[in-house]
Amino acid sequence: MPSKESFLLPDFPFSDQLLPVAALQGPFLSFALEAERAVYSIAYCISFTGVLFSSLVWKAYFVTIVLVIAQMVSMSYIILSYVPGGTRFLTMVLSMFMGVFRTCCRSCFGGSGGGGGSGGLLG
Repeated sequence: MPSKESFLLPDFPFSDQLLPVAALQGPFLSFALEAERAVYSIAYCISFTGVLFSSLVWKAYFVTIVLVIAQMVSMSYIILSYVPGGTRFLTMVLSMFMGVFRTCCRSCFGGSGGGGGSGGLLG
């Protein structure tokens, strides 16, 4: 059984990204809490806390992985919003990923994307 310290590993890269930016406190805090970024800032704080709670208290690996992905997306949005066109790029990448994910799920689980036959794992 892994030690409790190993459950903290998913949060270290994100806290390392956040600490130098948070050192700016005034400009970063006002930037991160603007109306268009407030949802992602709140999502980051909730997912950061959720990763710690799910890995240390619940020891639920799947929940931890889902929260780490939410944490990566929200932190990426906040950081890329500094770059001109960064949020548009992130939105494009996420939509492409979701399209590939839907196509894979449809083909694996026999969704309505095929030629009407019984394709996929469950069809």
